[in-house]
Amino acid sequence: MAHETRRRGVTRLVSLAVGAAVFLILLFWHTPSVWAQEASTQNTPSTEMENPDGVFAAPVVIDGKTLFLVRGSSALPAHDRAAAI
Repeated sequence: MAHETRRRGVTRLVSLAVGAAVFLILLFWHTPSVWAQEASTQNTPSTEMENPDGVFAAPVVIDGKTLFLVRGSSALPAHDRAAAI
């Protein structure tokens, strides 16, 4: 009786380990395409402009196109904010 209980426990443990391995393989199967993306120098704003009201703004550039400008503050300058976006 004890032998059967131990065997069921081992079988369940092996089953859980195989299930976890399959889950991790499927989880990471698609992520290398995300990891393979390289940082582009085009996405980092190159200039910070002063608006007529005296507030600094930096462009958010994606795929070589300026999408919009973001304003900065003393805590987070415009170029840092644009780079984070």
